[in-house]
Amino acid sequence: MSTRPRRKVVTSSATAAALFSVVLLTTSCEAGTQPTSTRSTGLSTGASAATSPSAPPSSAAPTTPVGLVALGHSGLTAENSDPATPHAPVPENSWATGTNPKVMSIYQRMVAEWPETRDHVFNAAQGGAQAATLDAQAQAALSIVPSPRLVVIQTVDNDLNCPMDDSTVADFGTSVEKAVQTITSQSPRSRIFFVLYAGHIADQFQADLDAAKGDPATLAEMTGPPPCGILDKNHRVQKESAAYLADKVEKLNGQLVKVCAKYATCATDKGSEYDLTLPANGLNANNDHLNVVGLAAVAKFYWPFVKSLLATG
Repeated sequence: MSTRPRRKVVTSSATAAALFSVVLLTTSCEAGTQPTSTRSTGLSTGASAATSPSAPPSSAAPTTPVGLVALGHSGLTAENSDPATPHAPVPENSWATGTNPKVMSIYQRMVAEWPETRDHVFNAAQGGAQAATLDAQAQAALSIVPSPRLVVIQTVDNDLNCPMDDSTVADFGTSVEKAVQTITSQSPRSRIFFVLYAGHIADQFQADLDAAKGDPATLAEMTGPPPCGILDKNHRVQKESAAYLADKVEKLNGQLVKVCAKYATCATDKGSEYDLTLPANGLNANNDHLNVVGLAAVAKFYWPFVKSLLATG
């Protein structure tokens, strides 16, 4: 992917490399953002899935799966995509579940293809969410749309910490599988679509450096010893740090692939997001999340993957 917003990966080190900055599709997220729902009455934000008055739980799962739900982080909530509401989720702009005709989300495309999809949609994603929250998100979403035809999951980003050991990677996989088990137990015919983390880490580090030039405070923040410092004392990208993070990304993605392979109803994008080139005007003014143009590009890119997946069941 040629253009990505900037985010920060938290480190536990007390060195000058206090933050491990990475360019991502979804960036530093607003923690605590509540699930969002899209129903016939419109969009509701700030209410939990269990209590949202605009989205009462269905009494029983339909015989045939219908609709979609989304689980994950702010990449799915369209956070900071509306200049009028900075740093806030904008559910109508979500590339997965939104209703803004300028985005033409996966949901809108499903409605056009399968009209029965209409009003069967719920977005449980939360800004700042880690994989450990996916199971709770799944339970909330399934209380609203009990048997979705499609479940979109976008995670990894907020679990990228530096340093990271193998036990953290294993815990990530356990959390992901718990959510998938919840989904398949309640709705065994639902199709599950994982968006893998994509990005060329060395290029991302260089983009961070280019963006930070002329900003001494940011350069200082990025400088420190490897593996958690992007830059050395001469403000050069450290290959060791890029290789370290690339390895962690590969391992977390590997957990997604491993879990997904256990379930016939699950598929990943196989890292195809590498092939997505965002429009030059696809980021918000802060370069930290996608705007409507960027979100529309993502929805258009993923639709063929989703349509193919749904055609198999």
